[in-house]
Amino acid sequence: MRSTHVDHFIGFKVMAGYNFTPKFSLGLGVEDVYDPHHDDNCLMLSEIRFIPIIINARYLFSKNRFIVPFVELSTGITFLKYYEKTKVPAGSPDITETEGKDYFGLPFLVQDKGLYTYFGSGVYFKVSKHFMPYLGFGFKGYNMTSNNLTINPHGINFEIGCKF
Repeated sequence: MRSTHVDHFIGFKVMAGYNFTPKFSLGLGVEDVYDPHHDDNCLMLSEIRFIPIIINARYLFSKNRFIVPFVELSTGITFLKYYEKTKVPAGSPDITETEGKDYFGLPFLVQDKGLYTYFGSGVYFKVSKHFMPYLGFGFKGYNMTSNNLTINPHGINFEIGCKF
């Protein structure tokens, strides 16, 4: 995912699903996403890990072609873990790092949970009935909230995967 703060989060996702009809399926999955460094709301964050538990709904626009377009919607709960360095006043004995005019103190561990959201589309390439590589594109958020001071990475997502 490329966040709105121009950071790149990398990770993987595993989903298991059930086809209720030839075009509609529901799934359950888990994702593991990591970024070594992220600046958000004047905070310096490091070793960021998000592990969302996901419920996914997917609709295929066709089923018997080589290229099969789809849309999907996911929601769930994200478990967040990261280290945060906060600003400290100049001259403070707690200064461990400077960036421009800003001074930062010792990092501390933050663990939280929040709302996961995803809306996107993509295409399957139907190689066989049980092997379908896909490309997906959408908007993803790991801790969506109306509080603008919360750490809530969100942005454009690109996926490459395979359905068995």
